[in-house]
Amino acid sequence: MKANIIPSNWNRVQIGVGMMDVLDQVEDTFYAIVSTDLLALPRALDDDATFLRLHVGYGAGAFDNELIGGAELFLNSRWAVVAEWNGNDLGAAIRYCHDTPFRAQAGIYDERFFASMTVGLEF
Repeated sequence: MKANIIPSNWNRVQIGVGMMDVLDQVEDTFYAIVSTDLLALPRALDDDATFLRLHVGYGAGAFDNELIGGAELFLNSRWAVVAEWNGNDLGAAIRYCHDTPFRAQAGIYDERFFASMTVGLEF
């Protein structure tokens, strides 16, 4: 479960809050993230421009009450290079976004290869 808050009076800033394992089957986890775009305006994706998005926040539970964060370098409207820090481990991936809801990514996390596909819902 995740929610993004986009304040209308803060240009290029988003706040994300979420919970993982809300039924506490393994370890209930809460996190909060602040994200901002650098090097270009958010509309740059429409123009296939390169820009950088930074994320920094705090995570409890599985994140061990640590600072967490990441960076996304958008190469164009479909491809991005991603790096994330979960408080203990660094992960990196390349992401392909075919359209708004469908994304595929592959990379390395905790010295292991991973691949994933997601479909997001917005309402």
